[in-house]
Amino acid sequence: MQPFSLLLSLSLFSFVRAIPQWDYIVKDSSVHTFTGLSSTINMHYGNTTGLFMATSIFFESGDTGYFGIQPGEHGGMILYSVFGSDIYSDLEFCLQGADTGPGISCHQPFNWTENRNYTLSTTFVGTWANGSTVWQGWCRDEVTGENFNIGKYSVPKKFGLLTGQAIQWLEQFDHRSQVLEKPLVCTPQAGYSIWYPTFYNYGASYPTQENGYTAASIFDYCEKQQGKSGTVVEAIPGEDGWNVEEGTLTPLYPVN
Repeated sequence: MQPFSLLLSLSLFSFVRAIPQWDYIVKDSSVHTFTGLSSTINMHYGNTTGLFMATSIFFESGDTGYFGIQPGEHGGMILYSVFGSDIYSDLEFCLQGADTGPGISCHQPFNWTENRNYTLSTTFVGTWANGSTVWQGWCRDEVTGENFNIGKYSVPKKFGLLTGQAIQWLEQFDHRSQVLEKPLVCTPQAGYSIWYPTFYNYGASYPTQENGYTAASIFDYCEKQQGKSGTVVEAIPGEDGWNVEEGTLTPLYPVN
């Protein structure tokens, strides 16, 4: 799973949408590389299969990775992945392959709680003798203070550290609909809040600023029927973040 700009394969009955998508850069332009990144999210409702709320990271080499939460009807999944060759992990839930290419994908069940802040992060934790760098992923429950290990991998020396760019995005990776003659019942599928990511450099924190926003829309039968987009994005008053509602999505059922 990657940001919308990289997702181009569609079929009639299985659609991929990635709206909305925010681009961020570090405010302090004098610092160019970083050893960590965190992103906080709060899912208000949306216990449905097929959603992925994620943050993409970018290494100096141009290689990329991501981490995020997939809510689900019976709990959910949490993911921590990176793309590229010669990447390794010794954790049993981190497997070779990322999406359809080389890399590492760490994924495991995650029983998240509605209306609770979770901070996901990736952090540089060391270097092997061959120069490979090791990165650790965490998810912190901001109510209980518990830190959940979401993965760990090593990448080649050429990857370098993180650049000061990040992308936050929502993907509907299991967006199925059918051509039905009957009217459709189209209901909001997700409501959540997400805050600007923060970069770190050996303990020092660096806030980000928005550097672009994309509200991509791929054909959706509910949107066609209702004649409007169901995505509502509003700034969180007094905070660097967004309240988002995703509506007019895949129909739950046809009207009799």
